[in-house]
Amino acid sequence: MLKMETVFGASGGITPDFAALLAQKASKFDSSVYLECGSTMLSVESLIGILAMDLRKGSKLTVSADGEDEAAAAECICNLLSKGA
Repeated sequence: MLKMETVFGASGGITPDFAALLAQKASKFDSSVYLECGSTMLSVESLIGILAMDLRKGSKLTVSADGEDEAAAAECICNLLSKGA
C-alpha cells in the first residue's frame, strides 16, 4: 500500500461534480484508492462519502492506493485534489 499526502486546493470546497470526477478517475485504476482526512477514511469511489467529508481549501489529506498500479492511482488523485479540478 502506498500513501501520499496532499492539500485540497479547490477554493469553493468539494462539489458533487468534483466528487464525481474523483470517483471516475479512481475507477480507471485496478488499485483500490482511499482518501483520509482527520480520522475519516473512505473509498474515493464513494461519492456520498466524499461529499460528507465537507473538504475546504487547505484541508490536509492522505491518499492511499493498494494494487498493481498504486503509484499511478495515488499520484492521479493527489494531483486532482491539489489542483481542485
